[in-house]
Amino acid sequence: MKIYGHEPIVETITYADVVARYGDRCWHCGTGTFDALDHWPEPVRDGGPHLLENTKPCCAKCSQIGNTLAGRMRKARTAD
Repeated sequence: MKIYGHEPIVETITYADVVARYGDRCWHCGTGTFDALDHWPEPVRDGGPHLLENTKPCCAKCSQIGNTLAGRMRKARTAD
């Protein structure tokens, strides 16, 4: 079954898996709680896989803001 024109790659991921790998804080801002799952660096809509390596914990605020501001915060955090 194709979604967004791509064959999906799906792995079962639990909340505990994400917390064990990345912690329980928002990966983008570092201060918010883990409220949502963000697919980064490859969004599913662009053909990215639903794998633990392509998911990051995200707070509700960063999830609502989307990639624009969250992307800038991510770049600032990874540049350190």
